[in-house]
Amino acid sequence: MRLNRERWQEAGSSFRSERYSRFHRSFCERIEPKGWLALVVLELDGKPIAGRYDYVYGGKLWCYQGGWDPEFKELNVGDNLIGMVIEWGMARGLGEYDFLAGAAAYKDRWATGHRALVDLTGYNLTARARAFAGLRRARALARDAGVTLARARSEAPARARSLLEALRKRLPGG
Repeated sequence: MRLNRERWQEAGSSFRSERYSRFHRSFCERIEPKGWLALVVLELDGKPIAGRYDYVYGGKLWCYQGGWDPEFKELNVGDNLIGMVIEWGMARGLGEYDFLAGAAAYKDRWATGHRALVDLTGYNLTARARAFAGLRRARALARDAGVTLARARSEAPARARSLLEALRKRLPGG
């Protein structure tokens, strides 16, 4: 969890809340005895520098979360660990490493194909259901705007960061 937070810093949202972390600890305790957990840590001189939290189910590996110590970014420890996990899965007869949803450069480097993912949400045609749907869309837009600002804030030069911070203060909840 620490390596994931260090890797993604402000741009990531996984393992930020105690409730989320507690859920995953409990989930891992339940799936590990079934052989469904692939929890891997890469160490250098006894120090954890990269980690993967994946699942094994239905004859394949499911890519879930990963992270690495930013100090070792130049060594490509994240990609190297993915390669090791894929080799581990192949040695056990697993036929696929599924990167799941979301576009990312590291996925493109490893993937041999892509699948389309479609979200389908249905609601009754009542005023209450329509209001609920509108609220969900508004929350998603606000969340996406916050992630975009967090990403830009971490990548922008100092002058641009100050402008983004001023903009963030004007947004609802800022």
